Amino acid sequence: FLNRFISSDTSNRMLLSYMRLSEFPMRMCDSTFLSFIDLSHNELKSVPDVLASFPRLEVLQLQHNRLRAVPESVGQLSRLNTLHVNNNNLRDLPDSLANLDTLTDLALQCNRIRYLPLCIGALVNLKLFSASDNPLVEPPAEVINGLDSSKMTYNYNRAIFDSATSGILILLSYSLRKIPKAVFEFATMETIMMGQ
Repeated sequence: FLNRFISSDTSNRMLLSYMRLSEFPMRMCDSTFLSFIDLSHNELKSVPDVLASFPRLEVLQLQHNRLRAVPESVGQLSRLNTLHVNNNNLRDLPDSLANLDTLTDLALQCNRIRYLPLCIGALVNLKLFSASDNPLVEPPAEVINGLDSSKMTYNYNRAIFDSATSGILILLSYSLRKIPKAVFEFATMETIMMGQ
């Protein structure tokens, strides 16, 4: 059945969207040649921690499922440039996202994420980012309720992430009422500059 979606070892795409799949197709886990996996619009509740077995993977589309977590192994996908996990039941994200140096497109919207991890600030090549329609507590409402909220959210996380090593936090573009909680965990913090 699944072979018709991957025709041969020369094919590099697995297209299994709208198939009502409730489990990750483990039979495909030895397919080291795959660069594109689309399992969107299914009924997946989890993705096994086998993503590292796709060393050439560039695009992973898991949107519109019932996922509760993204496995840590996603951080081993050194060629990944697109990760769509929007419209799921995600509550948090793995810190291994920080390892995705080539990631340019990250879609997180419409989940149950309350705290965006600071590791998102490590994604220096990110061009498209959305975390809207999540019950976010951190970053605070002053950051996420702006005109360009996706860009502001990313820049906020980036500033805090960078401050962990530099000891300098500059958040002049935001009208924050409180110092971000994460800053108190950094032993090297020397300077904090906040707007109004």
